[in-house]
Amino acid sequence: MLRLAIAIASLTGFVALSYEIVWSRVVSYATWGRPAAFGALLGAYLSAIAIDSRESRRFCNDDERGDRRSLRALGSSIIAANVASFMVAPAMARGAAAAVSRSRSCSSSSRRR
Repeated sequence: MLRLAIAIASLTGFVALSYEIVWSRVVSYATWGRPAAFGALLGAYLSAIAIDSRESRRFCNDDERGDRRSLRALGSSIIAANVASFMVAPAMARGAAAAVSRSRSCSSSSRRR
């Protein structure tokens, strides 16, 4: 059981750091490489880890150990967080593409005049 816990913790840490790298690249691109963007991203990331760590205490109490409903809620929240995290880069890319197409249509309409 301990090996499974270590493997799951290692895998989630790997995934979390991978998301941080993807997000830092996306935010850096979206903000044109402003240095403050990385600090804001890191602050938000560490704040989310702290909040989630505090909230996860309710799953670690002796009273609820092994409670299927609690474990199902924890698993569902992990899956939802990963799906939302996975969608950050495509959502920002779609927003950037829409902004570029709007700016191109505005510049082409100003040339016609």
